[in-house]
Order: sequence, then structure tokens, then C-alpha cells
Amino acid sequence: MLKVLDITHFYSKKSGGIKTYLLEKSKYLFKKGINHSLIVPDKEDYIKNINNAKYYFVKSPPLPFSKYYRLLLNKAKIFEIIEKEEPDIVEVGSPYFLPSWINEKKDFFGYRTVGFFHSNIEGSLSSILKLKQLKKSSSLISEKIIKKEYSDFDIVITPSKYIENYINKIGIENTTTVYLGVDRTTFFYRKKETTLRAKYNIPKDKIILIYVGRLTQDKDILELADIYNNLDHNKYHLIIVGSGNKKKKLFKKIKFNFTYFGYLQNKKQLAQILSLSDIYITTSKIETFGLSVVEAQACGLPVIAYKLGSLPEVVYKKELLVDSKDEFIKMIENASKYYITENIRKEISIFTRNYFSWEKTFNKLLEIYNQLLINVKI
Repeated sequence: MLKVLDITHFYSKKSGGIKTYLLEKSKYLFKKGINHSLIVPDKEDYIKNINNAKYYFVKSPPLPFSKYYRLLLNKAKIFEIIEKEEPDIVEVGSPYFLPSWINEKKDFFGYRTVGFFHSNIEGSLSSILKLKQLKKSSSLISEKIIKKEYSDFDIVITPSKYIENYINKIGIENTTTVYLGVDRTTFFYRKKETTLRAKYNIPKDKIILIYVGRLTQDKDILELADIYNNLDHNKYHLIIVGSGNKKKKLFKKIKFNFTYFGYLQNKKQLAQILSLSDIYITTSKIETFGLSVVEAQACGLPVIAYKLGSLPEVVYKKELLVDSKDEFIKMIENASKYYITENIRKEISIFTRNYFSWEKTFNKLLEIYNQLLINVKI
């Protein structure tokens, strides 16, 4: 039986796309009869079975500048687990420390290594380092980290061509892109029901804008408030789903009515809320994929976003992508007239559900694993 082990620090009770990827991966691998174990951080050591996979939670300190993530630093514990599980493939979803550790032991333990480049290190550093002179150095720092940590993997997987091109330029060449997917049983087109708006106390007669994701600096969440404040207060209502350290600042900045749901663990409830909305908006400029965008589109929502990062690859209605804040405001007004019909919602949903599916994602991933194990160069 094939044994796969995932390890990442991007996992917490309130984390997003990477956690979803791992949970869906566990379901898929179980159906294929593949043993799946994971090493992820938490406040204490414990083991838990989730989706028929064995999750090893390792006591870890908080990751600097992050409210929810923790940094896996217990090297001895990590290799104690690896020795016990005897994996054929180890996939690393973190850019700090773990790649070097996992690669230096691959010949000793006999596993093949896969680096999944989930995070935009340069973008995250730039958002944290506010001084201009520090922002300039963030590019150099991040490139050094990436080159050091990712050079020794048997293959590096990226969630978008945007990220693959970025790391190719740095000098990481053994790469391939695997798009993430969407849960087709949960995220699909539904007719808008006024009863749902009443249930959540959301105005029936307004155009509903929605954002789902972290409320953090790296998502440029405060700019979303600026854009919303420039719209007609009598015409629009904003829904915010998510949590993060910029929540209080965001709420203070928004000048008129909005509805806040916090972080939603229940994906069916999230799909309901997406379906009662009209337009999905995001001001993020450093997305590596954009899972929330894809989930919104699977429910039929047009997406307005900046023409940056991975979003030009995943947004279906590309004419809704913009270059500036002023364009963003005008595009919301334009989309409100022409892009919220039931026919367009159906079209967006059908395309997204066909193009992005977890089945496609993991079929390709499994093909990569098998090629690594038979020493076929990808």
C-alpha cells in the first residue's frame, strides 16, 4: 500500500485553502486505498483521525506576525513520526525549515520528496514590512529563502502558473502546476431564495457583495472598505466571512451597513451564504490560487478582483478584472447591471465546476507520486 505523509505549518482551526486541500486529499486517498498521515502544529501533542487519515498534532510556538498559524520546530518529534509511519512520499507545504529537514533525511529513510509551494513569501513579507526600504529588501530575502529551501525537492508543485513562473525565475526548475479544486457536492448553483436573506437578516432589495477570507494585511482587506465606502449606500450591502487581526480596523473603517459572519467551519452554510449574494469581491494582490474565489464562482457569483497574482488564471469572467481602485468601483456598478442574471450565474457555475474539481487535482497529484516512485522524470 502506498503511504503518503503531509507536513505543513499552514493548518489551524481557522485556516483556509491549505487546510481544505489537506482535508479533501485525505478523503480522496482513503477512497484509493492509500495510507495518509499528516504532521501539523497545535498548542499540544495529540493524535486524531480525520477523514480516515491520521493527524499528528505537534506542540509548536506561534508563527511571528500570524494570529492563527504555528511553526513546527520539534525536529526530533517530526522524524520520530516519520520513522513510525514509513512513508513513500513526503509532501511539504511550508517554506520555513521543514524543506531542508525533510530533504536531508530522504535517502536515510527512503522516501521521495514533494514541495507544494502554497504561500507567496515575498508578498507576505512586503505586507508585514511597512517601511519602503524594508519592502525593497523583502524580495531579496524571500528569493534566498525559496532557493535554499526548495532546491532539493524531487519535484515542486505550484497551485498556479503565476507561481510556477515566479519560482522558475528564481532558479527552481523541476516544477509542475496542479490547480486546486472545489467540492462539487457543496458548491453549486442555487436559485436565490429571499427566505435565506430573511433568515440572516440581510436586506431583500439590495445588491449583495461578499468577501470570504482572512481579514489580514496580506489580503489588503482595508482597501476593500475604501471601495465599499465609495458605493451608493442605498443600493449595496456587504457580507464579510472570515477572521483575522485587521477585523477591528476594518469594522471601524466601513461607513455603512454590513453583515459579519466570522469564520465559517460549516461549508454548507458558506455555500448558502454565497448563493444568496450577487457579486464576490476581493482586493488581494498576492493570491497563489484563490480557493475562495473558485468556491464563489462554483455557486454562480461573478468575481471582481485585481488583475494580479493567480487571479487571471482562475477568474472566469476576465473582463471583470481591474487595474486600479477607481476601476474596481466602476466595475462593481457595471457588474450590478449586467452580470447578476440567473443565466450568467448558471454559466459561471457550470464552467467552474467542470474546470476545477478535487478529483482532477488529486488524479494529477497521484500520477506525479507514481512517476516519482518509478523514477520517471516529470
